[in-house]
Amino acid sequence: MRKLAVLLCLAVSLSAVPAASAANLSVRITEPRDGALAIGDVEVAAYVWGTDTVEGVEFRVDGRTVGLVASPPYRMRLDL
Repeated sequence: MRKLAVLLCLAVSLSAVPAASAANLSVRITEPRDGALAIGDVEVAAYVWGTDTVEGVEFRVDGRTVGLVASPPYRMRLDL
């Protein structure tokens, strides 16, 4: 089992996954949409695909962990 970190606000980080496994996983932030204004009650979501098993997706805002979703669909609501 692997843990995949998703960094909201500009980038996606696979730093929690060993380099060998990171090549076998891809992640895309699906909500909020690129360029959308994220203020107040916001749904965040990520889509993960690849050949390795994912233990969960850790959502981060400005480097701070704001939640962990252990199984798909990887989505949660935040009050930003």
